[in-house]
Amino acid sequence: MTNNDPPNINAFNPLFKPQEFHLKMGLHICEFATHTGSRENFAGNYRYFNFFSLAHLTEGHGIYRTPDGECIEMNTGDAVLTPPGVVHWYSAAPLHFWSEDIVCFTGPVAEHFLAAGIIHPGIFYFGKLRRLLPIIDLARDPAADSQLKANMALLQLLTELHFERNNQSGSRNPRLTELIGAMRQDPAHWWTVEEMAEFCGLNKDYFRRIFLKMTGMSPKAYIDHLKITQAGELLNSSRLTIRQIAKKFGYLDSCHFSRRFKQLTGMSPQAYRDRLGQSGAPET
Repeated sequence: MTNNDPPNINAFNPLFKPQEFHLKMGLHICEFATHTGSRENFAGNYRYFNFFSLAHLTEGHGIYRTPDGECIEMNTGDAVLTPPGVVHWYSAAPLHFWSEDIVCFTGPVAEHFLAAGIIHPGIFYFGKLRRLLPIIDLARDPAADSQLKANMALLQLLTELHFERNNQSGSRNPRLTELIGAMRQDPAHWWTVEEMAEFCGLNKDYFRRIFLKMTGMSPKAYIDHLKITQAGELLNSSRLTIRQIAKKFGYLDSCHFSRRFKQLTGMSPQAYRDRLGQSGAPET
């Protein structure tokens, strides 16, 4: 902070202290919350955090205010990522109800992500899906396994945001980001091109063009690869049978799933699982 900072600045330190596990890994989710409420006016002091904060406005309207007095309106689906030491004020717009999800984190891994340009500070469109909730649910459990999963989910989300924001342009429909999130949230559903185009409010031909530009794949190929990639993660991390995993990703026939998995990965699901040391799980 400097002598030019506005008066009455509140500093916030991490709410939860890191465990030994967090110190070794270099990443700590130090606070998380879901907020709802309203505000009658702009009263409130400026503040800064001694940690990173990612806040997602899931409902209503908010106001983000900078030290020079600039007020930026935020709407449902917007998010703000604030690094440590950035002076600001942010809350519900006056007379408006709002709801938000928040994940705060700290540690050298986060600092390295910021230095490498993977973390992008500022306000951006995050979508209407509550993508922070799975991380919050995991972080609530202090057990080491849950904390590891929460950290990995956070790192994956920050990486996804990096690519999503790099791909955004004036000609891109922001609902594409929301569509990708919906596809990840419901892995059993087989989206048709018509459904995807309607979700984004675009005609099919234009949707195919911008989807290809964004992902490098056709919509159908993207769904196929997404399902197989997520299935591979389950083969590695769970004791579900191959038949159960196939069903989870919308394959009614486990043989069809196995054939498609081998086409895209070069090995059968069982061979993939064996290679990763999960051979004790049943094959069917």
